[in-house]
Formats: sequence, structure tokens, C-alpha cells
Amino acid sequence: MLDLATTTTPTRPVFSRDLSYYAQIFVRPNDTRHGSYYYHALYLKIWISANYTLKSSSSIDMYGCLYKPSFNPINPYLNLIVCDDGGGGYNFSITRNFKSNESYILVVTTYNPNVTGPYSIVAEGPSDISIGLIIPTTTSTVSSKELRDKRIS
Repeated sequence: MLDLATTTTPTRPVFSRDLSYYAQIFVRPNDTRHGSYYYHALYLKIWISANYTLKSSSSIDMYGCLYKPSFNPINPYLNLIVCDDGGGGYNFSITRNFKSNESYILVVTTYNPNVTGPYSIVAEGPSDISIGLIIPTTTSTVSSKELRDKRIS
């Protein structure tokens, strides 16, 4: 007999924020409109190697991109793993096999340019992950190596 209580993947709300006019701007990957997109770069720390799904929840049309080991808004294709906007409704859903003790950067932006609004990120997987907003101090590349040992929950 299958025990569903032990086989279902837990859903954990991880991070909520407002994408506002004060956020950084970049030209996102796969943009066909040549617009400016507000974004947040989120630091992800994985504690247990496994498959995880990162989903957005918002009333605005969200777009997510996963990077490793760094993200450079001037060159958004550098270190890009995957982008998604097809998570159902106005949300993205990224499922990957993440490695423990490795750091990733999730860039949260919108499908359409010049849009702002609230969003949440939910993680599904066997364990909690640490996540935090990266606040840039310069326009240089944001490296997950610089943040590797800081646990942000």
C-alpha cells in the first residue's frame, strides 16, 4: 500500500516581495520586445541534493531565470541555466536537480516590460532551501561564490 503522507512533496512558502520601480532594470533573456524589465536577484542555497521546483505566485505575469554560479545583468545569457514563464496562469515553474552546498541565483522578473507588483516564491522539495534578496552595491556581476557560506532564510 502506498502511503501518500510520505510520498507527497512538501510545499513551503519561501519568499514574498514587491517588484517595484526601485528595483534594478535589465533586458531579460528571450525578450522580443526590447524593453526594460524590473528584476530581483535571489540567492538560493540548497542543503540537500534533490529535485526541487521553484514556483512564482502573483497576479502579474512573472518570468523566472536560474543562474549558476553568477548573474550579470549586462550579459543575461552568461551562466544561464533555464528561463520559464509557463508555470500556469501568470506564473513560472522551474524544476531542476539541485546539488547540495552549491549556490544558485534565481532572477525574478516579469513577462512584459515595465511592470511592477507583488509576488511570492514557493519551493517544493524534500527540504527547506535558504533564499534571500541580493542587494547590489555596484553594477558588477553577482556571484553566488561570494555568498556561499551565508545562510539566509
